[in-house]
Amino acid sequence: MTKNDVELVGEAAHEFARHWLHPDTDSLVPPGGSNELSVLGHMNAVAELAQWLDAAQAWETPPDVIFVPMGSGSTVLGLLFGVHLMGWQTKVVGVADQDKPYLTRWLVNRQPSLPFVEGNVTQLARSTAAWLQKIRFPGISPNTLRRVREEIFVPDSNSWGPGYGLVESVDTVWAEELKEAGLNLDPVFTLKAWRSLLALSRTGTLNNKKVLFWNTYNSFDYTPSLLSGLG
Repeated sequence: MTKNDVELVGEAAHEFARHWLHPDTDSLVPPGGSNELSVLGHMNAVAELAQWLDAAQAWETPPDVIFVPMGSGSTVLGLLFGVHLMGWQTKVVGVADQDKPYLTRWLVNRQPSLPFVEGNVTQLARSTAAWLQKIRFPGISPNTLRRVREEIFVPDSNSWGPGYGLVESVDTVWAEELKEAGLNLDPVFTLKAWRSLLALSRTGTLNNKKVLFWNTYNSFDYTPSLLSGLG
């Protein structure tokens, strides 16, 4: 755990404590990129995908495999729960963006034997399943979490090297070729997921499979909005 990690945890703890002491005056935005509500948003994205596939008549059946980057967890979990609700037999390959040392795994996830991102996603999966049951979300039962973890989720915690946000020279070549073809990928998340897809395809595992690459790269240009806000 680095000095920056410790500072971030300290700041988060301070904000949680202040919110607990003054719940009526302060609003708290949880640290990190994922929570139960953000998972729900990505579940909705799967429903939109199902509608699009039906309207476009692109495939007669759903994708067999979806490759998606896996960081703080809401995107991959939204796809997992969404696939479950759709009743699809799709496998979701979540490709981790990093790993952490044993001590950090224990301190953050209390699961030191699991790769860091997998442990983080596992915790969020539990809390999301509990929250969805609490609000009586249709199609969510006590058995849902088991099916999601054992029948749908395929974690890849080996394709993130050489480090967080770092890529090999061959990845840069792929990125340039894909960019020319109209597909933009970033070195932190999406290039690692693309690497995983290519590696598995070379084994023949994806032969005759309908494979969907879920590109989380955000190419929206916020500059005009930011400039107008300054003016």
